[in-house]
Amino acid sequence: MSLQKRPLSGMTVPGTNAAVPRTVPVAPAQPFIIHQLDTTAPFLDTVTLFVHNNDAGTQIVSVVVGSAPAINVDIGANDTRAIFLEQPFYGVQGQPTQSEITVQAQGGAGMVAWGHFTR
Repeated sequence: MSLQKRPLSGMTVPGTNAAVPRTVPVAPAQPFIIHQLDTTAPFLDTVTLFVHNNDAGTQIVSVVVGSAPAINVDIGANDTRAIFLEQPFYGVQGQPTQSEITVQAQGGAGMVAWGHFTR
């Protein structure tokens, strides 16, 4: 089986395999699931995720992998940060909610996320 590079969940242009930015929901909205790790087999997903802040001030984005503690990242005004660069993750077999990667803004609106994974 060969590895395939694909956009993260909800970040595809219909009819293509191109990644497009996705608006990050602002708290207290529900976090957005950006990726579902494979839970049916022991596949390793290598994830790359970027977040851009379009606001005039620094904002915080919260990223959660499975049930791990949140990763909170400060992103300056009009700045882009790499949250994961080719970071490997395994899904938890039979535990889909333990195998989700989610993002959520902890302040103002104006943040977008995009990325890809290889499986």
